Amino acid sequence: MSTTTGPTTGPASKRKKPIREASTLVIAARDLSLPQDTDHSFDYRLLLLQRQGREDQFAGASVFPGGVVDPADFSSRWYELYRDIGVVTGDDFGWGHMRDKPRPRPITAQREKGLLPNEVAFRICAIRETFEESGVLIAGRRGDVLKTKSLMNRKGLATATDFGRLGLRGGGPFPAQEKLRQWQKYVHDDASRFLEMCLELGVYPDVWSLYQLSTIMTPRYLPKRYDTMFYICSMEAVPEVKVDQKEIVDHRVCNMFCSTPASTCSC
Repeated sequence: MSTTTGPTTGPASKRKKPIREASTLVIAARDLSLPQDTDHSFDYRLLLLQRQGREDQFAGASVFPGGVVDPADFSSRWYELYRDIGVVTGDDFGWGHMRDKPRPRPITAQREKGLLPNEVAFRICAIRETFEESGVLIAGRRGDVLKTKSLMNRKGLATATDFGRLGLRGGGPFPAQEKLRQWQKYVHDDASRFLEMCLELGVYPDVWSLYQLSTIMTPRYLPKRYDTMFYICSMEAVPEVKVDQKEIVDHRVCNMFCSTPASTCSC
């Protein structure tokens, strides 16, 4: 997980605690175990991860996948990947129409020219952190992401895909799932390798399947503070989870009432 801080609004010496920018993903997956011919108030489940129990303000908590943004999430090199689906400028991603509308502080923060738009970079972060912590890769081949991009542009609802369930095409020294697990370890240790993985596997993080849910800043009294973008995506089935056994030690899927706010947090 990265420890990058976001842009500041004044001298660091005047700030009591750094506020780190972060991104979190809520995965809502259809519960296929429910009878399909019956109406259900909630026919989906949410993915929660259990943090390790070391001394930390969130030790042992049930959390949604997510973490602190990394400079690699904003890298202009992402255009090398997305160019193949017609994205050569920031506006080509499709969020240019939101520029003059009220947006959360992480999205409106000024950064260097030439980097990925904030709308995209925070989604990249959410997808990367989800992969690092749970092994779930919200990504697809060219045709898959072109479909979700088109749905988003037409204000439709795109369904996310766990690339690991689709498998990898082509050969290699080991099976597809083992290859993804190895990349999971690499990306956990170095966020910049997420782009390297996507280029090698020919897979595109599906930023268009993530919808903004909320933004939350942790209170002043906590030892660590985060300004977090929350996104949500829907999946047709509960994904296969392989926790990293470092930051995350277990997982569960449950309905929205299975955890109290006191036991569930975001970073």
